[in-house]
Amino acid sequence: MDITAISSAGVGDIRSLVSEEQLPLLLGAYNDAVTSTFYVAVGCACIAFVAALFVEWKSVKAEKGGPPGGVGGPPAGRPPGVKVEGKV
Repeated sequence: MDITAISSAGVGDIRSLVSEEQLPLLLGAYNDAVTSTFYVAVGCACIAFVAALFVEWKSVKAEKGGPPGGVGGPPAGRPPGVKVEGKV
């Protein structure tokens, strides 16, 4: 079996590249490779999930009473108490 030809042919043409005697072996090996790939992906996802459980939860809400125009503060603009067109 030429592994390079099988690899570049893809799944659709695998049957035409090998003999009938070698086909069950090749399909079994291909199935094992795809299955192993999925096991690795599921394992990585499980490890990431467990690791995320140990991350500290912090609030990202803005604190009240910040500077004008800053996080949690009033909008930037005129200073408080300055009248504009008869408004406070």
